[in-house]
Amino acid sequence: MINRAFSLASLLFLGASATLSGAAWAADLPSAVSACSPGQEAQGTQYERRARGETPATIEGVVTVSPREARCLMKKLGTELTVVAAVGDQRKLPGAIPMPWAAGNSPAALAKLAEDLGKLTQGRRTQPVLVYCHHTHCALSQLAAANMVQAGYSKVYWLRAGMDGWQKAGYAFEGETETDPAERYASLLKDCAYTYAGENVAAGVASFASNEVEAELEVNARRIRQARKLCLEKIRPEVEDHKGRKADLAQRIAGNDAEVARSLKAAWAEFDANPAKYLTVVVDDAPLASLGGMIERARAMKPLSASCGSFNYQVPHLNNGVIDALSQRTDSYRACMDRVESMVNGMPSLDAGQFGVYVERAERTHPYTCSMKRGRNCLPDEAWGRFGRVASRDNLKLIEQAAALEKQLAGEIVRERRRVNDFVDSVNVLVAQGNAAAEQRESQRSYSGNGGYYAPPAPPATPYRRSSDASASGIR
Repeated sequence: MINRAFSLASLLFLGASATLSGAAWAADLPSAVSACSPGQEAQGTQYERRARGETPATIEGVVTVSPREARCLMKKLGTELTVVAAVGDQRKLPGAIPMPWAAGNSPAALAKLAEDLGKLTQGRRTQPVLVYCHHTHCALSQLAAANMVQAGYSKVYWLRAGMDGWQKAGYAFEGETETDPAERYASLLKDCAYTYAGENVAAGVASFASNEVEAELEVNARRIRQARKLCLEKIRPEVEDHKGRKADLAQRIAGNDAEVARSLKAAWAEFDANPAKYLTVVVDDAPLASLGGMIERARAMKPLSASCGSFNYQVPHLNNGVIDALSQRTDSYRACMDRVESMVNGMPSLDAGQFGVYVERAERTHPYTCSMKRGRNCLPDEAWGRFGRVASRDNLKLIEQAAALEKQLAGEIVRERRRVNDFVDSVNVLVAQGNAAAEQRESQRSYSGNGGYYAPPAPPATPYRRSSDASASGIR
């Protein structure tokens, strides 16, 4: 980790020009604080999603500051800033006063906090106070800051990131040696660096139509310019005491837009000189197995009638043989619909939109193939061909048609199942009626008067049987 480039002595005793005292205190304090823009960096994190157990982004009446802003306040205000550690660790920020009881909420703890702060600030409740603890999950500094506000202090600054954030920012703790300022400055510049490369242009070529690429890259460049300038602006407090680095930073900020434009222009030249270097990766990264799976599934998709045939819903004269045939035909038709439904709900999904993205990518990279673009470093036709044969307009049309059929089949299967069930119910009603009629004829047999019974001519034997899994005679 690269540490901040200031010694402990320069941190605590910056001289008359940086340390405020006497009558100048009240007049110069606001301008000194304003130079650090405390709270500005924290504004962008107020609505970020926080991890479980993390402290809130803000506290009422308190300004949340970043490690850089806290460091700036310490440098600008010197001994006029009271730094309070809400923990009792031996390792602490330079000049910090350990006050682990500051987070307490008992009357005794609150009274002690007010008394100790009063001594440190000479009773001036408008004097700035900076409080911190370990990290963003440490609530001690959060509670201490709220207690300070309750005690009447109006300029409370909260280093929410704590000691962890201070260390990650590259700043030294009390008694530790900080590294060379030039090294720190170089590290901060590196954090703000952004250089366009051929890969960026290739990604634009693969993602946008040829007449849109430059415009889209320019929109992105506008965002890069803004972000890079903001990053450079945040370095200003780090270099204001060094004339050379201050001038260098001012020059970089002034030339920020030109630098981003130059980088983008160089990236275009780099891409044009060797499209194969960048586009071969683009076409090779296409998920051919997934796209091919869509194609195979689309080809297997057929109308219900082509897969299962048609079902004859006419009810013939019933007998045992007819009932057996109807049962077999119904079971077979239902099983076929189950298979079709399984295919409809199968994978991979027939996502025409996703497939279309790769079709467009294939079309946009095709002009850079060797058969289209004569010259060195063109995109090999073989590499593009493996991609282009799969991600084609014909295959996209096939998938779009299959996706439409898939939706149609889902509704058709529901309707056909309902129709089959109604048919089975109608057959079972006829079976029940036939059995009832047979029973009635049996009951109409009468005594013949000569020692026997007379019966009407017997109808054919009852042709209806109870199915194995039904509670009534008939088919399933």
